[in-house]
Amino acid sequence: MDFNGKVAIVTGAASGIGKSVSELYAREGAAVVLSDINQELGERTTEEIRKAGGEAIFVRADVSKPSDCENMVKTTLDKYGRLDFACNNAGIGDAVTITLAYNAGSTTADFRDVYLFFYNPSAAGYNSDPRVFVVSKTNLASGGPALDPRADIQDVVAGADAYLPAAKNLGGAKTETLFGDYILLDGAADGTWQIVGIIADSAKINCDDPSTWDAWDVASLILGKPWTGSPYTLCK
Repeated sequence: MDFNGKVAIVTGAASGIGKSVSELYAREGAAVVLSDINQELGERTTEEIRKAGGEAIFVRADVSKPSDCENMVKTTLDKYGRLDFACNNAGIGDAVTITLAYNAGSTTADFRDVYLFFYNPSAAGYNSDPRVFVVSKTNLASGGPALDPRADIQDVVAGADAYLPAAKNLGGAKTETLFGDYILLDGAADGTWQIVGIIADSAKINCDDPSTWDAWDVASLILGKPWTGSPYTLCK
């Protein structure tokens, strides 16, 4: 890996997996913004990276608070002028909180669609056991079902299934917190789901081909048992 000149945010970076990821990014040349709720341990980890020759700063943040997430991204952009990727390692009990943070293009030629979906490669891949649930900002805003099922990843429709289409993806730093303390599920199998965020040109994107993506990030969510409730009821 060669991350020279890149800038990364790592949440939950004070210890464990987050610390290891931060150290790896720094060794490979990235400037790393470490974030954690534990300030003392986070600052200690940041100093260890600096002593090893890496570039790193620490920003205390509770990722369950949108204002903390916004400050984390703002601090990154103020310090380094860019944000290339993030490792969203911090977890919040049984709640489901997804923070989407990125720097949109500054000209219309740079504008890209933002896609956000849940993906489980272990699911059967047909309509009654879908591998993909697309997150729709329109549905979230209208109070409808948060996740729209797709049998498989190749069934994600370029443009139409974008969380935020290019026409509405205006320039500058973007930070949004989705869901909060619940999500609406219907038909999701148990197991580990990948939460995939992609920035890409809808004219070129193939969700099954990462070479067509401009940027991406992945986090994980473990669903412990099949959802057996009624459609559009809350899974808390």
